Amino acid sequence: MEEKISYRKLKNTDVPEIFSLSSTVFAEDFPTYSSKTAQIYGKHIFSKKYYKDFLSKRKNLILGAWMGKELIGIICLKSEDGGVVFVDILFIKKNYRGKGIGSKFLTLAEKWALDHKNHYLWL
Repeated sequence: MEEKISYRKLKNTDVPEIFSLSSTVFAEDFPTYSSKTAQIYGKHIFSKKYYKDFLSKRKNLILGAWMGKELIGIICLKSEDGGVVFVDILFIKKNYRGKGIGSKFLTLAEKWALDHKNHYLWL
């Protein structure tokens, strides 16, 4: 029997899993990047500090897709002034792509944006 994918809002306590997922996805999707470039992305752009800072802002949201206890995807939403929500990051592990997770994330993002009185979702 196939396990069902669940979705939930992520918190600071989830940052280690978020960082691990983003590091894995980045390494799988861009294997030809030099190790120096990968280190720059991991240390400065998709770092644990980045995710902690992102989650510290009340207007931001990170949703996670879980298969059991494994985080398999994230979408980071950044709400800006003027009613605009930006999809900042969308990562899904390679072996879970094509299963509707990205579509579900976008549906949840749209609902969250509308629920918070936004009118525009920027991808």
